[in-house]
Amino acid sequence: MDNTLIEGDWAFQLIDDASVSDKGTFSINDNGVSDLGTDPDLYLIATGNLNDTDGILATPHTDTDGFSLTSLAIAKGLFGEAGITFRGLLNGQVVAVQSVVTTNTSQVVNFTGAGWGALDSIRIETSTSNPDFDVEIDDMVVAAPVAADVSITPSTLGLAEGDSGSTAMNFTVTRSGTTTEGSVVAFSVTGSGATPATASDFGGTLPSGTVLFLPSEVSKTITISVSGDAAPEPNETYNVTLTNVTGANVVAGVAQGTIQNDDPFPTVALATNTLSRAEDQPGLFSFSVTRSGDTSVSSSVAYAVTGSGASPVVTADFSGGVLPSGTVSFAAGETSKTIDFGAAMDSVIEPDESFTLTLSTPVNASLGTSTALGTIENDDFPQITAVSIPDVTMYPGDVVTVTINVVNDAGDTYTNVSGQISGLSLSNLVRVDSTTYSAEFTVPLSSSGVGAAQDHPVSVRIDSSSGVPSALYTTPINQANDPIIAGEVKAIPLLPWPWMLMLGAALAMMVRRKL
Repeated sequence: MDNTLIEGDWAFQLIDDASVSDKGTFSINDNGVSDLGTDPDLYLIATGNLNDTDGILATPHTDTDGFSLTSLAIAKGLFGEAGITFRGLLNGQVVAVQSVVTTNTSQVVNFTGAGWGALDSIRIETSTSNPDFDVEIDDMVVAAPVAADVSITPSTLGLAEGDSGSTAMNFTVTRSGTTTEGSVVAFSVTGSGATPATASDFGGTLPSGTVLFLPSEVSKTITISVSGDAAPEPNETYNVTLTNVTGANVVAGVAQGTIQNDDPFPTVALATNTLSRAEDQPGLFSFSVTRSGDTSVSSSVAYAVTGSGASPVVTADFSGGVLPSGTVSFAAGETSKTIDFGAAMDSVIEPDESFTLTLSTPVNASLGTSTALGTIENDDFPQITAVSIPDVTMYPGDVVTVTINVVNDAGDTYTNVSGQISGLSLSNLVRVDSTTYSAEFTVPLSSSGVGAAQDHPVSVRIDSSSGVPSALYTTPINQANDPIIAGEVKAIPLLPWPWMLMLGAALAMMVRRKL
């Protein structure tokens, strides 16, 4: 016969010579009636050798959460008295034992000792010297198992993996509450977090198993063996999760382990420290990024451009109207990359503008030189096309207006003039229109003068509103009949003689009053 029979929620297996066997016979007649002696629930007939251990193994079939055994009724059959031993099993281990000698009359066996409150199977065995016996069993009373509270600690644990062999990461499972009975708790390991551990981190298989608590035991250790390696990699995380099997109420059932990398990552660094380009120059800013060390793994770093210095860049200074940013990714074995981006071309007269390129957020890498400086060089300037002065003779004390012609200033009002004409300094720059400005100089009494038929030396520069200077304009002014008279006061026309007498009298009175 098959060595396993199923009746309702129970499976039964024969035991012959202390081992599960298919020898012998038993019958099952669970009719829900107490009828020991006439039609018992279980009738076992054993024929064998003297002093052999024979019997049955009873296990719940559909409800695998375990049970507690309270009582049953038992009587001997046709072959005489028989000693019977009941063994309560939990996770394959005997946790409770009780023996009884059967008689002709029904007797109730109560199971009250430690261990009977949480079982997953029962062995009913002979303990008689008779080689042949039979026994009747009826009215077996079972209930839900007694459960203890179970927790796993610590909630987080991290250890370096090591370069070879394995590293033990120990978690403690504790019981509290009712601990007089046994408990079985299952555990399993799964990868978790942003960089989850995999089977290769544990020798090829994610760990799992069971923890058995015998009655009164309160603490057990789960050891997770982590495989060491010499490969740089991120810290990896995993969860150890407890689930109830029998006699356990899982209170805190998840702990997290972190396999800490202890192998040096490659170093990522900017190889270009400074870089300058004219804003209208074709091409891109190209910064070199290098990776050194163990490059057997992939790596990445983020980069971003920010304005810096006295004249920082703004978004409009770059192609696309945004400050460049992104990620540099290295595949395994790669050692060099470039960060490329372009400056926006414009015709705005502005100072040179500066920025800082910064590396950050390394993944599978450490940072070396992480910043570099860049400059967008202005290539737009005020341009003077001509400088002229009035076509008249100039005397000491004269304020002379100078006309400065420029390329269209596109609405940018130039704010400063510097330089000289014939050694006389210019000042008071005024915008006339987009292509014309005026300035002035004063002919001093000490002027050395410029004679007729001589060129007026010119050295003039103007600045944009942002302080960008023009090129120095040096084309002389050739005005053959327009001398600057040196040390000579401009002649005053003579007045009629009566007016001269009146002027002299007035001056005399002023002198007398002063005196």
